[in-house]
Amino acid sequence: MWQQENELVAVGLESIVVGQHLDSMAVSQKALDEEIEKYNKLLTSNQAKISSFVTLIDQKQATITKYNKKIHQIAASTGVRESWEAGISDCLLFVWNMNLLETIAYKNYMIPWCFVCLHPQHEDMSPQQIKVQALKTQNAEQAANIKRDQQLWMTRQETLVGMTKETEANSKNMLKLQMEFTEMQQKKIRLESM
Repeated sequence: MWQQENELVAVGLESIVVGQHLDSMAVSQKALDEEIEKYNKLLTSNQAKISSFVTLIDQKQATITKYNKKIHQIAASTGVRESWEAGISDCLLFVWNMNLLETIAYKNYMIPWCFVCLHPQHEDMSPQQIKVQALKTQNAEQAANIKRDQQLWMTRQETLVGMTKETEANSKNMLKLQMEFTEMQQKKIRLESM
């Protein structure tokens, strides 16, 4: 009789422990879901920003190309010798018209800030092309971040699946323990009624 009561108490305690474990797993799952939602919102926001930057760059590049064609037509019709410095002054006029007012002094020319970043090996690249290159690099970094976040999400999904399986196993175990508990109570009632 004493042994059966001990078994009943042990089963009751185990049932409580299993219930507490299930509650903590539910809280962990909710926190993981919230974090995944936060990452998804951040990812969507960054993708929208990148898309708008690419569109803006494409528009600016088309405008630059149009003005460069006009500059070359004017230079060809007037017979002006094109050189790096002449190109800078022509581009300065263009960039000034684009409302990029930050300039520095170079050989009696006021040069837009975007020409400062030109490296000798990239002389043939326009400032917009350099910006496009920088944005492509930034886009690649964002893609790497997205991939890292996706891998993190997959890892957390695997954890979630594992926790769900564990919860199911614990539920089955709890049901089994409840059945055993019920059987023992029925035995106890039968023994007491004898």
